[in-house]
Amino acid sequence: MPDPMNSPSRDPVGFRRVLFSSMLGTAIEWYDFFLYGTAAALVFNRLFFPQLDPLTGTLASFGSYAVGFFARPLGGIIFGHFGDRVGRKSTLVTTPRGRVADVRPDRTLGAGAAGAAARGAGRRGRR
Repeated sequence: MPDPMNSPSRDPVGFRRVLFSSMLGTAIEWYDFFLYGTAAALVFNRLFFPQLDPLTGTLASFGSYAVGFFARPLGGIIFGHFGDRVGRKSTLVTTPRGRVADVRPDRTLGAGAAGAAARGAGRRGRR
């Protein structure tokens, strides 16, 4: 039985490119979590939860950090499934529709603005 690791069809340049891209993507993702965690500890309690005492505000900001941390793999499983079934491009165009949000604490997005953004994302994907 031939060894698949030493087969002549293996492309070392392509393998290095995939390895580098995977490492870079993972590093960026964990850096993003590091920055969000730092901001949750130092800033978000006063910015998003000013009516709460400092300890409760910090715990609430870490709660939002935990939700994002645990929801990301779940989203990867769900949208990875649809990316394999429907196609990665159409799934990539569809995912921002669920993430339309305004993070400024003094303003909120209405349902009309979220719908308009979703319709705009759908039109961009059909070019």
